Amino acid sequence: MSSVHSFLFGVYPYVCLTVFLLGSLIRFDRDQLTWKSDSSQLLRSGMLRWGSNLFHIGILFLFFGHLLGLLTPHAFYGHFLEVPVKQKLATFAQGRTLVLITHRLHSVLGADLVVCLVDGRVVEQGPPAELMQRPGGALRGMLERQDEE
Repeated sequence: MSSVHSFLFGVYPYVCLTVFLLGSLIRFDRDQLTWKSDSSQLLRSGMLRWGSNLFHIGILFLFFGHLLGLLTPHAFYGHFLEVPVKQKLATFAQGRTLVLITHRLHSVLGADLVVCLVDGRVVEQGPPAELMQRPGGALRGMLERQDEE
């Protein structure tokens, strides 16, 4: 990983979040009366009160939901997520054509047709049971490597 990538995606977001939070707190502490929205006063005060509260509650749910999703390590949910994903895919795909692009190769074993790409080129295609029987096949090799990890 390059140092620019590490800075842009590992450090910079936290710097921005810190500046935003500290700047907001300092502004609120020093210039409280500058926090206003004149255009919102066009609504009736009762509607503004309800709308403002519901909007902020929604924003809080959105923020903390994303925060929880981003901070939950993959190892925490990776072991028990596979079965529900398979069940939802089976329910959704019933009687339909479904294109699934995945790195979790066990989720394609129930498919009718699998197309394996390596470096953007099709290296093999066919039913997964048939592809798994081929010695030295791409799907079989990928699954074996994934199981080792």
